[in-house]
Amino acid sequence: MFIIRFMDVDRIISYFLEKNNIDVPLSDSKKIIQKLFSREKGNLTAYDVFYILFPSISSLRSPFVFRDMEKSCKRIFKALERGEKILVFGDKDADGIVATFIVVDGLSDIKKFFNSSSEIFYRVPEGEDDYGITGSVVSWAKENNISLIITVDNGISAYDAVKFSKDLGIDMIITDHHELNSEEIFQYAYAVIDPKAEVTEFRELSGAFVAFKLILALYIYMKFSKLELYYVSDVLEDNLEVVRYRYFVPSRMKVDFDHLYESDYVFLFISKDDFFVKVSHKHRDLKKVLKKYMFIQDVYKHFSGRSKNFNQMLEEFGIPDFVDMETKITKLLLSIHLKYERNLIAIVNKYLPLVGITVLSDSMLPIDENRFAVKFALEKIANTEVMGMRYLIGELGVKKDVRLRDLIFSVIPVLNSTGRMGNASIAVDLLLCRDFHICKDITSKILRANLERKSISSEIFNEVFEQVRRENSNILVNTKISKGIVSLIASKLANYFNDKPIFVITKNANNSYTGSARFKNGDVISILREVNHLFINFGGHKRAAGFVISEDRLNDLIYYLQNTDYSMFLEKPEYILDLDIQDFIDRYSRLLICLEPVGNESELLFMARGVIVEDFKNNSYGIVRINNRWFLCDETPENVLNVVGKKVDCLYSYFYRKDRFLDDYFIDIKIVKVLNL
Repeated sequence: MFIIRFMDVDRIISYFLEKNNIDVPLSDSKKIIQKLFSREKGNLTAYDVFYILFPSISSLRSPFVFRDMEKSCKRIFKALERGEKILVFGDKDADGIVATFIVVDGLSDIKKFFNSSSEIFYRVPEGEDDYGITGSVVSWAKENNISLIITVDNGISAYDAVKFSKDLGIDMIITDHHELNSEEIFQYAYAVIDPKAEVTEFRELSGAFVAFKLILALYIYMKFSKLELYYVSDVLEDNLEVVRYRYFVPSRMKVDFDHLYESDYVFLFISKDDFFVKVSHKHRDLKKVLKKYMFIQDVYKHFSGRSKNFNQMLEEFGIPDFVDMETKITKLLLSIHLKYERNLIAIVNKYLPLVGITVLSDSMLPIDENRFAVKFALEKIANTEVMGMRYLIGELGVKKDVRLRDLIFSVIPVLNSTGRMGNASIAVDLLLCRDFHICKDITSKILRANLERKSISSEIFNEVFEQVRRENSNILVNTKISKGIVSLIASKLANYFNDKPIFVITKNANNSYTGSARFKNGDVISILREVNHLFINFGGHKRAAGFVISEDRLNDLIYYLQNTDYSMFLEKPEYILDLDIQDFIDRYSRLLICLEPVGNESELLFMARGVIVEDFKNNSYGIVRINNRWFLCDETPENVLNVVGKKVDCLYSYFYRKDRFLDDYFIDIKIVKVLNL
């Protein structure tokens, strides 16, 4: 690793381009990086860009940045000491499955330190169960004498269930990563750990990442709850401004110089020069008035068994030199412990590779902490100590050199398939399993279920596709579609609608209806917000949304959707560069490969000027020939056929295609829109 000593986005990117032999102009590279990784507001900072291009363990933050983390740790340890029964309630997608495993497995290991008699139960939605914790789950917990419920990847919107839990005398700790709908949840939950429910530096964590933070916090609390270090950040008239480090989280305070000797503070120094300060116009030697002090180099040597100077430590952990000293020390202290402290190493190595998978499965923005988690997953997942995951990867034919798309196209769909088929608990059981023969049996069941899911999905898709063509409608009500695959069907159908969304609706066992909506080129969540009073619940984002609606309101929704002017919600495609297609293939594709994983891949558009459309074919999907090469084409057949043989401008994006002969993925072009000259 290295130290970048300048807080300059251009120079950070330039170094990255040079290091990776990428022949793309700096200005174009900046635009691409900004588009692929930018948050909703503002430009990427030097800090953002640095950890995008050079991810490292130092990007991880202390779990105690969450307001209720210490409170949660105390309550969990109290439960373990008393032998209370604990329920972990998760979700049925890959994120929820992994989150459930992390907390159940983590608590099972931690209870051994207490010789605790606590029983750890878990539940995830099965069959036709609704998403999230419900009153019936809370009632089940009461009937089984459970006194503490921990939700993972859900709970922040479960106001009724959380209130009911408190009324029954059951404490509920919510760990989630979804948006906060009502502040009232804080009145009834024992604790809330959710990056979107409070002010945090980084909000884009998956549910499993939050679960990982909880287990990591429990170990830090258990081993280092009494550790406090103080660093002198400034010298005032007659006192010192110091940074207090507790649980690896900094906070500022003032200390009267004349009372330093009476305190038990342990001060942390970088060099011997830091001992000498000027207080009240006098030069004072801190060493003479401090009872306890140490150098950060001593902390490193204690855990690593090696000696390094300050700059060498920054290099080892990939900490940029342009951050302030408070941040450097914060990152160094946590990174040293995460890499070298025996218990914390075990937590990171066991759980963080699985967390990296959920960053991808839940489409979290791959920057900051997320980026290192994905990198760690690619490096470690093939040899993970989680036997069930290791066996599953082997059965899927994933090689030891795990690639990003092995996770995206092989591992994640299989985990998700268990929930889609109404049996997510079998995936949790697989991850918890520590017996090879049982892992083998469970994996066989999961893979058979996945094949069944593929067969059912394919059969249903063909049927509903014909229905869509026959009815010429973007609103599809079909009771044959199971709730588990309704979003999958909607995602596939979305490719056939450029200028309007697709709504796929199916009936539930309780006579309500579940719907999934996709809008390839528009804002579908805003469409649904216009009639949010019709739904039992709904949520999502611009491109994808879901909802539950009662039978008596379904016709009202259909009438609204049939009479909506979708052009009001269309988003005009914006390209970032004029770029020849061959130039993209020859040079720019390497930049995109080196930037993997990316966040807004589908929104990265380029413009090719003055190309000739040589031919067009349309079977199950359209393909167009340009420069004697065939490319996928999303444009409507009518528009393309009208310009065959003519010179046009083309908007295009890119995607990864698998070469079945080489068993590898490569970047290919997809024509998004043809503009007739």
